[in-house]
Amino acid sequence: MNVKESWQQQMKMLKGKTRKQKIAWFFDYYKWAVIGVAAAVAVVISIIHTAVTNKEAVFGITMINASGNAVTTSGTSTDEWLKKPLAEYLGIDLDKYDITADTSEYMSVGTISDSMELASQQKMIVYIAAQEVDVMLADAWYFENYAMQSTFMDLRDVMTEEELAKYKGKILYIDQAVIDKNSEISSESATKETTTGTIADITDNTKAMEAEKDGTFELPDPDTMENPVPVGIVMTDSKIVQDNMLYPGTVCIAGIVSNSKHTDSAVKCLEFLYGE
Repeated sequence: MNVKESWQQQMKMLKGKTRKQKIAWFFDYYKWAVIGVAAAVAVVISIIHTAVTNKEAVFGITMINASGNAVTTSGTSTDEWLKKPLAEYLGIDLDKYDITADTSEYMSVGTISDSMELASQQKMIVYIAAQEVDVMLADAWYFENYAMQSTFMDLRDVMTEEELAKYKGKILYIDQAVIDKNSEISSESATKETTTGTIADITDNTKAMEAEKDGTFELPDPDTMENPVPVGIVMTDSKIVQDNMLYPGTVCIAGIVSNSKHTDSAVKCLEFLYGE
């Protein structure tokens, strides 16, 4: 079977399948190609960033669906309210090094409504694979969506018990057993539906927005999980989120990206965001 025939067979198989099934197939079919592209993109990003700023980026933070006073649709400068205070907290000299802070990514919860949102999602996939993001802050629906794709690090791998205990009652757990099971299903057939047991299963925009509202959203109970893994910290009530109205009326969660190159700084960044 030649390449064209193989492609036609795959397209025939996907005909009539849901968007979720098609995305699962895409990641399974193109996984290594995406990783290869991401590696090349990482080199290009590094070269461009160094050429423009003449400084090496030593940390990256991304906020998905952030809004409020400090963020505009054009992605206003984050220097005053984010980069400078974060750099000071992390001990990074901004005269010599840089922090990349992206607060401009917007994607509708429960679905993707247009090509611009699809581009944002694709951009995030590449930037994460290229290790350009260390910490991600997102609304609850998107955070759980990314978490169930193994995007975030097990916080026990980078924090002591005492450090993790500071966030008691604010920790988001995911069930690794569910992720493993879904991975097996996807490897057998990307056209089979999988469920996560989280609000990420909601594919209706209105229902997804309601599910992640502050006062509606509930943290999953780790006692009900086969293999609970702590991956996120709820930041809804933190000073930086509240002062800048980043997620008004919506629960937001932060986590350390699983392939972060700067885990010590990432742990301190969570402290910074939380207000400790």
